[in-house]
Amino acid sequence: MTTALSACISLIGAGLLLSGKVTEGTFTVVEGMATSVQCIRFAKEANDRLDKTLAEMKDRD
Repeated sequence: MTTALSACISLIGAGLLLSGKVTEGTFTVVEGMATSVQCIRFAKEANDRLDKTLAEMKDRD
């Protein structure tokens, strides 16, 4: 889902860039922010899974 959203943002941004409605700098900043948000979300989900796994392992001991 987030990959599709990123692709849509990229395509829309590329269209705006080619039409001259935004500058290259603006496009780069927006795309960078969208990518950063996704990376943070993935890292949080991975951390939550690790915490859950560690808790389950601790309960077994």
